[in-house]
Amino acid sequence: MNAPAAPGSAASGPVTRAGRLLRPLAALAAVALPTAFVGVVDPNAPGHYPVCPVLRATGWWCPGCGGLRCVHALTRGTC
Repeated sequence: MNAPAAPGSAASGPVTRAGRLLRPLAALAAVALPTAFVGVVDPNAPGHYPVCPVLRATGWWCPGCGGLRCVHALTRGTC
């Protein structure tokens, strides 16, 4: 019984350009779409994002809260 061919090997057939670009384009979309959303929706305005559990429990801003505001400022060019 023969083992299945490894992806990208000559036995599995030629790899198309679309096949090679699928993973990098998916990674780009996974980063670009949330970044664009944070750039459009201001995290400083109340009501757009849920309250951070660390902020609710301790009253301190967590690194995630600061990162969200930083990404928004970077997309706006205001830092």
